[in-house]
Amino acid sequence: MGPVGWGSPVVLPAGAGLRVGRLLDGARTYVAVRGGLTRQHDQLTVGPDPLRSAASAVASRAATRTTIRVWPGPRVDWFEPSAWATLLSEAFIVTSTSRVGVRLSGAPLAHRLRGQLASEGVVEGAVQVPPDGQPIVMLADHPTTGGYPVIAVIDPADLGQVAQAAEGVALRFTTPR
Repeated sequence: MGPVGWGSPVVLPAGAGLRVGRLLDGARTYVAVRGGLTRQHDQLTVGPDPLRSAASAVASRAATRTTIRVWPGPRVDWFEPSAWATLLSEAFIVTSTSRVGVRLSGAPLAHRLRGQLASEGVVEGAVQVPPDGQPIVMLADHPTTGGYPVIAVIDPADLGQVAQAAEGVALRFTTPR
């Protein structure tokens, strides 16, 4: 079988294999299997056929946006007043990404307070800033608590855009209107 396009449903014959190549954009991809998959003794097995027709429509591709809306975080007062302006005016480059978080690199967000922040609850989308001033956006598998101050929180409607941002992508932040 030849290449399959993005979002295209395809039925593979019994015994066929599927190779997923490198991503052309985005940070993650998903493969859905009719009947589901089970793992037994380090082997994947396809579940029973659900006895209904397979999908035939191609999934539409979501538009990629790199301007992300943020709300002030609970510890914005731990930063120099210029840090919020820097966050909203400079581009930040995605340097690494995982289900835990997205690390960004850009103009440092300067801390005003240098003390140790007691560990506190962290929500998905929190923008934590370690002492080096480089932000980390918490994603789906983030820890439930953290000790870095949170300068901002990603608008929930934009969190998927951050999660799919590949390494090297420049993100810009703005406040919701």
